[in-house]
Amino acid sequence: ASAKFKVLFCHIPLYAAPDHPDYPHDGVAIDPHDYAYWSRECHDLWAPLLKQHGVQLVICAHKHKYRFDPATPERPWAQIVGGGCELPKDKPERFPTVIEGTVEDGALKITIHNLKEGVVQATHVFRV
Repeated sequence: ASAKFKVLFCHIPLYAAPDHPDYPHDGVAIDPHDYAYWSRECHDLWAPLLKQHGVQLVICAHKHKYRFDPATPERPWAQIVGGGCELPKDKPERFPTVIEGTVEDGALKITIHNLKEGVVQATHVFRV
């Protein structure tokens, strides 16, 4: 309860990306990142708790494609979706990731490593 940074790890993203075929699958537009049919129940159960307890970040997987969804006023936590092990040559946007977290200068620094290219794909910094 007293942790400076609160991060939730789960397998299924809590909402889908706007360009995903599941968006907006159930037709209920809540925010620009509507929910996929398979994640609405978890979102609806967890969202009030995440907000109440000050979770800053949700890290998940499942989609085999890296994505960062910034926090919004309605959903005050960011979501990072990690990339999977698929390496299709015709889909350069798909690459395996390692998500590394460190605390530097009082901030949580999340580094996304693109293992396919051997580069840092992105860095996200969270402050209290």
